[in-house]
Amino acid sequence: MFGLPMKVTTTKGVEIIMRPPVLADAAVFSEGFSSYPVVKTLTMRSSNSVAAEEKWIRDHDQSETSCGWTLELNGEAVGNTGLDNIQDRRATSGCCIYRADLWGQGIMSAVHRARMYYVDHVMGLEAVESAVLDGNTASSRALEKVGYVTYGVKLGMAFAEGKNRHGTSLLWVNPNQSRWNSFWDGPLPEAYAEQFQAGRKRARAALKQAERSVVFL
Repeated sequence: MFGLPMKVTTTKGVEIIMRPPVLADAAVFSEGFSSYPVVKTLTMRSSNSVAAEEKWIRDHDQSETSCGWTLELNGEAVGNTGLDNIQDRRATSGCCIYRADLWGQGIMSAVHRARMYYVDHVMGLEAVESAVLDGNTASSRALEKVGYVTYGVKLGMAFAEGKNRHGTSLLWVNPNQSRWNSFWDGPLPEAYAEQFQAGRKRARAALKQAERSVVFL
């Protein structure tokens, strides 16, 4: 399935449309995932054909365990984001902007805020996991800004630039009281309590910001 269309505004006033993918996006997806500067930040190690991306769009349209969006700027598809493995009120998340000239402009942070607002406001999920390759500090920071907490290591996550790359595991827990309590089902593990309480504060702040910057279309 695909998410409902939304418009999110960055802190610099840039408007991003998050809409359901269409088959015409397949060519953009294919080109984006054929760029080495892009794929080296991911776990992909080969490009996808337009036909493969069309199949991906069709498959995800029918899937009940995924929810995705195309990211559009000034009428041009520039990336995508989504949730996968949706089950038992949990999911995994991912996000990619294909144009390197758009990196570092707060777009990904705004998209993360909108996606997590959707997770809370529309889907009612309790927790969302993500993973980032070591060295991709911008992606880690963008996730942490909206409340994700780095809690573990993914050894040998991918091979890139001639060597094995490790990664970090991140977890967002819904900060709203009922979802928070349901997820933890008791006291927070002492080893993680401080980290996740801090993450909860960031998540609450991000959701409040999203209330002002996200519009359903």
